[in-house]
Amino acid sequence: MREIKFRTWTGTKMHYGNSSIADKTDWPLMQFTGLKDREGKEIWEGDVILRDHPNGRDKEKFSIIYDNAGFILDFIVKPKKWKPQYDIVSHEIEVLGNIWESPELLEQK
Repeated sequence: MREIKFRTWTGTKMHYGNSSIADKTDWPLMQFTGLKDREGKEIWEGDVILRDHPNGRDKEKFSIIYDNAGFILDFIVKPKKWKPQYDIVSHEIEVLGNIWESPELLEQK
């Protein structure tokens, strides 16, 4: 069973806690996925991650979102034939930051 943890962004700082944090704020609330990336860093809703492309040469950038009772990868730059990515294979990804503290990670390069 995964550990249930939450974090919230105040506009200047990320605060971490349990479910009681949700009762105390109007700030965006994010949940821990229960997974860690290949470096051992926790993966949270709202994180931006880098994943090896299946072709073995390229990298793809995604944000972690909660959708239909689960966490999925959402393309930062949507390809022409876009479909949600449901498999989060934690040993294949690296957390770059999150959409709140590093919004520049959402920019297309």
